[in-house]
Amino acid sequence: MIGSLLRTVILMSAGVWFMAGMSVCCGQQQTAGEEFFEQRIRPILVQRCEGCHSRTAGKAGGGLLLDHREGWSKGGDSGTAIIPGQPDASLLIQAVRYAEDGPQMPPQSKGGKLPDAEIRLLEEWVRTGAVDPRVPSAQLGGMSPEQARTWWAFQPLPLLNARLQPVDLDRALQRLWQQQGLSPAPPADARTLLRRLHYDLTGLAPAMHDVDAFAAEPSAAAWQAQIERLLQSPQYGVHWGRHWLDVVRYADTAGENTDRPL
Repeated sequence: MIGSLLRTVILMSAGVWFMAGMSVCCGQQQTAGEEFFEQRIRPILVQRCEGCHSRTAGKAGGGLLLDHREGWSKGGDSGTAIIPGQPDASLLIQAVRYAEDGPQMPPQSKGGKLPDAEIRLLEEWVRTGAVDPRVPSAQLGGMSPEQARTWWAFQPLPLLNARLQPVDLDRALQRLWQQQGLSPAPPADARTLLRRLHYDLTGLAPAMHDVDAFAAEPSAAAWQAQIERLLQSPQYGVHWGRHWLDVVRYADTAGENTDRPL
């Protein structure tokens, strides 16, 4: 009984040490592969390929990106560019070898065929598994910064009448009014504007002395001062707090009639 238990313990210990050794070995191989890529392969890809096949350059010749692993794994218009462990079957290797029945990269216009030493390095890289630690960085919609600046949402609204409608939103509405044959209402007087402002921000009517003071001097600075005064008033928080609490789903479902200890 004891002998059987001892054999079991020895076998389990041997298995643990074997798996640990395999993990260390695989880790060392991976580290060596990454070191080989960084020292030998990445410089070739950056200098020879990424000018036409990278997001940094804003180009993907033949639909192929070579600035990260997912790019060559997904491939371009002709399919997967690299098959790890199979250099002869990899389109990238065929292209840099200048195979007669396929694409020849880099083209003559970009410097021509690679030196034999660089081709051998690429072949060795693919043959040993094509280790590539590069991952694509986050990018809006896969666009370059220049392309993103042309996105429709970032374009200025058409300028129709900046004097009549100085605010972008009003100019957008003005275009729709013109399409429907409508015209905006005339500007409101100072008393009406102040009353609207009070109802919007506090839900309360303005005091008469505030109305009289603003009507006597309805300047842009005075209008801005009225806005700031109301935004800083407790009534603003009370009025809009009802809507904000609705958003966070606040409700007095208990305790409205009794004072229960917390």
